[in-house]
Amino acid sequence: LFGIANSHMLSFAITIPLILIICLINVDKIFKDKKRLLNLLIAGIVAVIITIGFFGPLIEQKCNDKFFVDGNSREDAQIIKDRATSIDLALSNRLKVGDGVNSNITDAALSEGIGIMLLILPVLIFFSKDISYKNNRYCIQMFVIAGITYFMTTLLFPWEKLQALSIIQFPFRLGIIPTVFLSLVGAYAFYNFVKNKNDMVLLITIVILLIASTQLDNLDINVFDYQLEQFMAGVGREVGMGEYLPEGIDLGDVELYNINDRENKIEFTRKGSELTFEYNSDLDMQINVPFIYSKGYKAYIEEKNGEMSELTVSKNEDNAHVFISNNEKLEGKITVRYEMTTVQKICYSISLIALCTLGIYIIISLIKNKKEN
Repeated sequence: LFGIANSHMLSFAITIPLILIICLINVDKIFKDKKRLLNLLIAGIVAVIITIGFFGPLIEQKCNDKFFVDGNSREDAQIIKDRATSIDLALSNRLKVGDGVNSNITDAALSEGIGIMLLILPVLIFFSKDISYKNNRYCIQMFVIAGITYFMTTLLFPWEKLQALSIIQFPFRLGIIPTVFLSLVGAYAFYNFVKNKNDMVLLITIVILLIASTQLDNLDINVFDYQLEQFMAGVGREVGMGEYLPEGIDLGDVELYNINDRENKIEFTRKGSELTFEYNSDLDMQINVPFIYSKGYKAYIEEKNGEMSELTVSKNEDNAHVFISNNEKLEGKITVRYEMTTVQKICYSISLIALCTLGIYIIISLIKNKKEN
């Protein structure tokens, strides 16, 4: 959960309901086994603690400002339907990286399947001897959940009638569930179906060769001749839908200026999230800084006499940039930089301590188990 939360919010939003569904399906076994119930509760508490370093600062920023995601990121349900996986692609083996990132809704790259092998191999579990829900409880559950979620990625699912689910934006995001679950079920089913280990090696080799052969004509990995080149050259100010940009942001405004004399641009130097410039003006200090505003920015001025003062920092409501203001007509070297808020410091510290403690506990447990065995 820590990795998912820090990687992709929507994947985290998909994972949490999945965990709850699995727990609900197995509620009988969970409550029968007190130790398992206790371990689940502990795991839940640990998950909350180690992810607080992400969600604490996120909640702080959302309470301090309004973002695009708050009211404009939910798309029309019919558009989500148009992005669902077509049936022919759902049953195909394709590996395409690069162009899909820059596709529009009519591009097939937004409608990819998980491959025919992942859809076939798990079925072998139903040809195993002594197959039953009691003996293969979790495999069958994963198979069913994978089938439902993969069905939801296709055009057959009525996305156009479910506006509430449009926050997912792209149905193929649900493909993470069948990809993982069917891989596990397929491996387990294959292992139990093939009793002769020599035959297993032969069949695995054949499967690998078949998958590889189907990819030769469809392979389109253009990372090095396109994406890397774009990355090195810079990709402008493209941020996708910019869900977590503040409302009213003007990405085209990249100048530093006093709002009472906008035409007179102020020269500045920038290094990362720190910007410095010399300020000498008869105007009141009301300066637009080309930083996207978020809580945590600080501004300081070092006057000619060496005295250091902190300036007032707020959000420029006209373009959602950092705005420096001060009633005094101060002159000197101004430094604007991002500093962690108190909430961030506390939350990051809690997560770091929790992760270190968890790591130490795991290492000690492994050493202990090794000695016992």
